[in-house]
Amino acid sequence: MKKRKIGLASLLILVLITCCFMSGEKVTAMTEDIEVIPGEMILSIGDSSSMQSEEGINQNLDSLLQENEFVLKDDLLESTEIKSEDEFHILGQDSLENDVIENMGYTYLVGYPSGEYTFEQARTKLEEQLTDAGYEVKGIEPNYVMTALETADSQEQDYDINPNQKWNYEMIQVPKAWKITTGSSNTRVAILDTGIDNVHPSLSKYVDTGLGKNFASGSSTDTMDRQGHGTHVAGTVASYGNVTGVMRTATLIPIKVLGDNGKGTTYGIQQGILYAAKQNADVINMSLGGGAYSKSFESACNTAVQSGTVIVAATGNEYKSYISYPAAYDSVIAVGAVDNKGQRGSFSNYGKGLDFMAPGVKIYSTYLTSDGSYAYLTGTSMACPHVAGVVGLLKSVDKDITAEQVRALLKETAKTAGNSNEYGAGIVDVDKALQKLTGTEVTVNDDTNVLNAEKWVPAQQYKLGSVVSYDGNVYVCVKAHKSSEGLNPANTPALWYLCEETEEDAA
Repeated sequence: MKKRKIGLASLLILVLITCCFMSGEKVTAMTEDIEVIPGEMILSIGDSSSMQSEEGINQNLDSLLQENEFVLKDDLLESTEIKSEDEFHILGQDSLENDVIENMGYTYLVGYPSGEYTFEQARTKLEEQLTDAGYEVKGIEPNYVMTALETADSQEQDYDINPNQKWNYEMIQVPKAWKITTGSSNTRVAILDTGIDNVHPSLSKYVDTGLGKNFASGSSTDTMDRQGHGTHVAGTVASYGNVTGVMRTATLIPIKVLGDNGKGTTYGIQQGILYAAKQNADVINMSLGGGAYSKSFESACNTAVQSGTVIVAATGNEYKSYISYPAAYDSVIAVGAVDNKGQRGSFSNYGKGLDFMAPGVKIYSTYLTSDGSYAYLTGTSMACPHVAGVVGLLKSVDKDITAEQVRALLKETAKTAGNSNEYGAGIVDVDKALQKLTGTEVTVNDDTNVLNAEKWVPAQQYKLGSVVSYDGNVYVCVKAHKSSEGLNPANTPALWYLCEETEEDAA
């Protein structure tokens, strides 16, 4: 299991934003002065057959809290738009709302007078009052601060992408994978971060602000990135123009869980996760993390995955032999960083629960300037969106593939890079994963099938795995379809995979 509980004294909640400074300064875990939001805690209470009206639960709870100097500040089901419009919750109904209640209970952000009580005093008092009133208390946790850090490695520049930066995509076989699929606008990738610069010339066509939401600060509809981290992450997942992401077509959902000052909270991130699931996100990218186990945070991740979303998170930049949360949760795919030689970055956390590695050193992607700029950044934050993009490509071919199926597929096709403690299953190989998923893996290397390839013709029904020759090359069908004059194998990589040249063409 990935779960690792540690004491609060070792907590450091950080956005994993390129913390490998080029000056060589190490980022280490804080041992004191753990930052929390003063006067706030996250409360989860259980469902009860005697309390089927959610409205009734809230009204009774609000009254009870006010009587005891507490304030009900937010209802997780309501703020994430998951709460049903029906007055009564229907038991057994298959819905995200029921999954949230079953896994997390009813979850709230509760305020208390921090000038009068410490967190421990407030928690004890609240738990006693709720228990006496007949509530089942599932958990009461601090609302931890998550902090985005600036980096000395940004090197903002206004020029076309350097061809040498292709190494990161070639390492995970993205160009080959594009012969099978370049993505789809129907594939939704939620970026939980500082927002996304939705007017950036390499991102604007892909960012759907109508699906986005702000759970950090300010207007709930303001998802603009003014910090830079989220924009860089988004560009690695999907972008166009001067740069390209792992996906060349996608819908990016900007979910702002970190404010313009680079700070957010565990409660806000839980809101973002569940909201993304509500918006039918295929993939969630979280280039953020921390060192403390949170039951409610884990439950939010589990619930989103249960709904069909795949969550990918960075392992951390603390030079430690353990991975941070949320990457450490069992339901989350944990990603570490390697350099252009396939070596683990010294900053990249490793250990039990590490799943895969991806490029994360001096990664070139979209960044902030007035006109839309580009930058090199380093960290597990940069490795994470490579894998999120890979999952997006898989989802564009098979919408129903589950998180565990994705994990198993990537594990089976990953390239071994070193011992599993430091490298997990290895470096992801999206081309092999797509071949395996589409059934083209064997056919591509099967000489008998290549020799028996029939000439491609229009108006023909082709099934998955069909092998044809066209214009001197051999192709394998990766999606069943009826051919036409305008959709030949050479110009439809979404339908045909280019295997190899025929002997006649090679001669």
